[in-house]
Amino acid sequence: FALLPVELIRLRTPDAPFPFKRTILSRLRAREAGLLGGHIHMSVGLATAWLVVAPDPAGWSRSVPACLAILATTVFADSASALAGKRWGRRKWSHNPDKSWIGSAAGTLVAFAVCLPLVGAPLAVVGAAVFLLVDLLAPVPLAVSDNLLNPLGLAAAFVAGRDLVQPLIPGF
Repeated sequence: FALLPVELIRLRTPDAPFPFKRTILSRLRAREAGLLGGHIHMSVGLATAWLVVAPDPAGWSRSVPACLAILATTVFADSASALAGKRWGRRKWSHNPDKSWIGSAAGTLVAFAVCLPLVGAPLAVVGAAVFLLVDLLAPVPLAVSDNLLNPLGLAAAFVAGRDLVQPLIPGF
């Protein structure tokens, strides 16, 4: 949320100096130049997801691990997908040439790996499936950022499976 003003300055006056300019501009894809960066979509999606998953402090023993799983999946699986896809992704999806099979597979595996200790095996499989589904559908044919849809999709899945949350980390 701290970067929202920076993003607004970037979009409003692209030639002006602003904090983190070189870092932000080097990470943007060509089609994102006139749009809010992915981190803004992630922030909005995560905040909304957490409000949906953890509305009642009495249920925080299950909802906090689910919120951490949403955060970890949104950040690490998306990053793994992008990095693996750029490095090794030669075969692209026919409906979305910006994404590759290997990128989607890497993100799905990381989604499972980061969810597993936080919510247990059944919901880790569901979390990985949600990540893959969103990765395949966004932004083509859905014209919505996957950085926004991932936390929202995971929140819906984890609310539906709230009783299945079984953290493997001691103390949760």
